[in-house]
Amino acid sequence: AGGAFSVFHLSGDRIVAVEAVNAPADFMGGRMLIGKGTRVSAERLADSATSMKAVALS
Repeated sequence: AGGAFSVFHLSGDRIVAVEAVNAPADFMGGRMLIGKGTRVSAERLADSATSMKAVALS
């Protein structure tokens, strides 16, 4: 909806690349998670209603 989307490339449970169109929060959040090497939940990442903060595994 709204012409915005993001594609996240994973290696195991870590994001290794992010492509975002009209989704700056996803892009910046993805960059941060890549930089920190944070483990993420692929299921939460696939849910567009879930914030980038909520995809990180504790």
